[in-house]
Amino acid sequence: MADLRQLTMDCIKMLEGSGYYDRAKALPNNNTKVELLNSNDLSVWKSTYYPQLSRAGVIKDGAYFQSPVIDINYGIGADGAFTKYEYVQFLWQAYKYVLTDFSANPGITYIKECIDMLEKYTGSFQNKGTETQKVLGLNAVDLTRWNYEFYPLFSKSGLIPDGQFFGDVNKTPNYGIGQDGAFAGEELCHFLYQLYKFASSVIDRNIPVWKVLFFLCKNVTANSVTSRLTDEDVTDMQNAIKRFSNFIFAFSGGNVAIKIEQKTIERSLPLYDLGGNNYCVSFEEMTQEEFLQDLYNNTYDTFIAYARYNKIQTKWLGLTMPIMGIIGDKKREFCFMDARAIENFPNVDYLKPSIKYPFPEEVAVHEFCHVLQWLFEENLKLGKLVNPDEADKYGYKNQTPNAPIGGFYSFYADILAKKVKDPSTGAFIGVSPEMWRHTVREYNDSINNGAGARSAKSLDLEIKDFRVIIRKVKE
Repeated sequence: MADLRQLTMDCIKMLEGSGYYDRAKALPNNNTKVELLNSNDLSVWKSTYYPQLSRAGVIKDGAYFQSPVIDINYGIGADGAFTKYEYVQFLWQAYKYVLTDFSANPGITYIKECIDMLEKYTGSFQNKGTETQKVLGLNAVDLTRWNYEFYPLFSKSGLIPDGQFFGDVNKTPNYGIGQDGAFAGEELCHFLYQLYKFASSVIDRNIPVWKVLFFLCKNVTANSVTSRLTDEDVTDMQNAIKRFSNFIFAFSGGNVAIKIEQKTIERSLPLYDLGGNNYCVSFEEMTQEEFLQDLYNNTYDTFIAYARYNKIQTKWLGLTMPIMGIIGDKKREFCFMDARAIENFPNVDYLKPSIKYPFPEEVAVHEFCHVLQWLFEENLKLGKLVNPDEADKYGYKNQTPNAPIGGFYSFYADILAKKVKDPSTGAFIGVSPEMWRHTVREYNDSINNGAGARSAKSLDLEIKDFRVIIRKVKE
């Protein structure tokens, strides 16, 4: 008996070859015209793939459009001809058959979440033929997730082809599932097909996982002014940090996963005075005894704090502090990232609060690029990276009109995938797949050479950055 999974993979390869995707793209959206497999592929389709996959019901083909199947040419069907809708529907079902276990790669959890959210709408289009132009909209809960998480990362960014398959998204941003979260059957099937395709391209990679500790700082104080997070702020920041995690995985080409753990700090934190009415969350103030053990044990790769700085003056929306020090008998080096929400911050329109994106994740993405430069270029000496503050040097401009995936997202995406062109050499620079194999935890293990384990709570902690902060922890 044929290996049906391998047979399906071979069928996918055939249907994605010979320019069939572009040929289907060129077909009208009303599904009134068809494309036909070329003679060689048609012969294999009729002798092998159609009888063993389509007619046998292994892959739902014509049965999606008509059940029981009376017209055997529904779907790609017996004749090997297809409309735009029939083509993408078969490929969605084929990838779904092949890719059943998402647990092998921790980075694609959010892809599975999007798939699960969207697939529940497919039942409304089944057994309705191929010419229906019925349009559905996401329900209120799903539309909120689409707006906050999936649309900016997948569709708006272009990572997952969406509306481009159906027309000019610059003129009609609602093509595909698009900006409005509404879709016809072919638009839904096409997006699901592309989600499965992207997931299948990265599922088998044994990728490193960066563990990031995310601090929600609910109260911060400077110069007797206290700024507090509301419950809505907390939700918005959690959405932002999730988008940050997903962005890094996606635009690294699936070469790294980001695992976020959250700690909420309820007490009021005095901000660290950087001079000139500029402040940041003080890592020293956040370092309680229970957290020292995490530092000592090398539990995390990096740390990020989110806070609101209303009525507290500051020059920056974020910063990254390299921290080097001794914790007990261990050397520790890592970076602490600080991202802020600031009302009426000047000259950065694309980061101002909006209804859908009160806390844009771009600040965290920017600061993470600094962390990568610190680790890969400055410490591990793996090659030249890019300073994310130097977009103009490399020819990147603010794409604010394209918000929420506006700003300098294209610059950061190219940094993460080694696609930034160095104007002085013409070479492409950025984070290579080889660099992504390394983590900060691995680096800290290498500089300690297996020093003996002792409890951090009974030892002195000395943390140094560009200013010296020393804290004593007693037994």
